[in-house]
Order: sequence, then structure tokens, then C-alpha cells
Amino acid sequence: MMRIFFLMLLVLSGGALRSQNTDGLVSCTFFNWANPQWTPWIHQQHTYDDQGRKNQILYQVWDAATQSWKNSFRVSMAYNTEGQMALEQSHIWSASGNSWNPSSQSHYTYTGFGKVATIVQQTWANDAWQNNTYANHEYDASGYLVLSTSSHVSLNWGDAEMRYLYTNDGNGNALELLHQQSVNDNWNDTRRETWTYTTTHKKLTYLLEQYGGASWSNTRRDFNTYDSNDYLIAQHTDNWSAVSASWVNGVQTDLQNNPNGTLDVLTNQNWVAESASWINSQRAEYVYNPLGTFAPRASFFSIAPNPTQDVVSIGLPNPAPAQVAVIGPDGRTLHTKIISAADNTLSVGNLPSGVYLIVVGQQGQTAVSKLVKD
Repeated sequence: MMRIFFLMLLVLSGGALRSQNTDGLVSCTFFNWANPQWTPWIHQQHTYDDQGRKNQILYQVWDAATQSWKNSFRVSMAYNTEGQMALEQSHIWSASGNSWNPSSQSHYTYTGFGKVATIVQQTWANDAWQNNTYANHEYDASGYLVLSTSSHVSLNWGDAEMRYLYTNDGNGNALELLHQQSVNDNWNDTRRETWTYTTTHKKLTYLLEQYGGASWSNTRRDFNTYDSNDYLIAQHTDNWSAVSASWVNGVQTDLQNNPNGTLDVLTNQNWVAESASWINSQRAEYVYNPLGTFAPRASFFSIAPNPTQDVVSIGLPNPAPAQVAVIGPDGRTLHTKIISAADNTLSVGNLPSGVYLIVVGQQGQTAVSKLVKD
């Protein structure tokens, strides 16, 4: 579990990759480098509700013994009437119990202008949800985040133990984030993050510093490179060496993007000082809805029979042609077909038993539904 979160943090290093376009993402597969080849590691599968909102991410880990993906944990999302995420809940898979067990959850509230106001994080213990941490966010008159505080249940609930002070430019880009910890009723500096931007407001550089009690010391820095379309194509990370009092190579990330700007393949390499060379580390491959993004929509088609063993009929609201895609459990597109009211059948008899996604696009609308193949 910790390795999974480590990779997520690595992929989101410095915040630039967090803004990469992954609209319509169906799955993401991570690989580790085991010379001379990439070996499967983690698989994410993303599902959406009929309003185009992501409602679950399933994480699976590769079992080399059985050469198959095994459930690890899942994150589910629920939304309020305004379409804002109100609840994010995690479950851990128990292979021995063949069941999902509650792990943690976060409740979100929002300001009147749609920004996150509070987050209450809870953990599952003694057959009940237990409060763990509380976070509060404050914004300036322009709606830019300027202050976040967090407190732990071990303290008086709501008494902040950490706070984060943001300095923004006129476009709302964060220029500095100062981390402070409460010690004996005093706020003490601990970390400082600073960013610079391109003329189009893309993150260009990132610097992380630690406070040692009297002065700031370097920790890590990132440099980002964009192509002519303003798509991020490379990130280089240096780590500070106290021994040599200089920056040394750390990680370099190569990004390949699709023509529409969505992230296609991400590859990380680590610097090995002993051989003075870059060595492959992790790789991620992204798969998207082949018919476009999951834009908000009403459910406009039906599938019958469902479950099925062979042929299904796709019920359409009008006689206009529609494109259908069958997406497998691993997120790959297995079959596409143009259908109409006169020819609306789809054969899945050659597919193994399992749960598949049927994606239908018609007259600018896109919708998705599950199909169970017996």
C-alpha cells in the first residue's frame, strides 16, 4: 500500500504533472523496470456515473505467481446536489475474507463560491468511523486559496497543529507555500515551496526547502519542459547533496501525449551516481474512453439482455448512427462498431466471462454502462 502511494507522489512531483490532461481516463497501468524489461506492478481502473463524474478508482497489484491482477484497494466518490464531491471512501481488499473492508473516508464541505471549505478525514476502527484529522481552507476576495490549517483528533478538535500559507500572483498561481507547525502556541517554519511559471501560466520550476531552525536549506528542485502545444513533455528533478553542497541528478520524467493533449505514456528514470547514468525506474500507460471524454450526460441507451452469453441489443433514442466500443476489465478497447436503430446488435460471444464497459456515442453525446458476460 505504501509503495502505491509513493508512486502516486512520484508521478505528481512538484504539482506540474497533477495538471496533465487525463480527461476520460479509463485505466492506468504502472510498470517497474526489471532489466531488461518492464514488469506489471499496479493497475487502476476508473469508472464514471451517468453524469460524467468519476465514482470509483479500483487499484490492483500484479501477482507474478498467477500472472493476473489481484484486488488491492478501491476509492469511491459520492457527490452532493451541486455536483461537488462530498464523500471519498477507501476500502482494502481482504483475500482471505473475499470482501472489501472499510479503511478511511473524507467528508468535504464547500464555500458559497464552490471552493473546498473543510475536510474531515476518518479511519475505520472498532466497527465504526473514527475522526482522525480536520482541515480548513480560507480564500481571499478573488477566490484564491491563502490559508489551510489541519488538526489531529489527539488535540482539541479544531485547534490547528499545522498551517499552510499561500502567496499567489494576480492570476491565482501559487508562488509560495509556507508550511508551519504549532509548538508551544508558536508557529514555526518547517518547509517552503516556491514556483515559477511560463508566460502561459504553466509551472516552469519548483523548489522545496527545509527550515533548520536558523536558515533555509535546499532539498529538491524541478524543471519542466513544454512542447509547442504547451503540453508538458519532460520533468527533471535534482536533489540537494549536503556532502558536496551542490545539486545532483535525481529523477527525470518523459511524457508522451496524445494529439488532444491527454497523457499517453509516462516514464521515470533514476540517476545512478556509481555508473553516472540514467536507469529506468517506473512507467505508466494511460487508456481513455475511445469516444471522447465522459462529459455530463443523461443515460440514453439500454442493453438487453444483461447479463448475456452472446448477442445484446443496444436500445437507442433515435435512428441516427451511433458508435459503440467494448472496453475490457484492463481498460483496453476490445471492439468497436457502428450501429443504428435498424442494426443495433452487438456480439460478445467470443469474450471471456466478466464485466465489461459498453460506451456509446451518438450525436455529440457519450454514455457508458456495464455489461456482464456469463
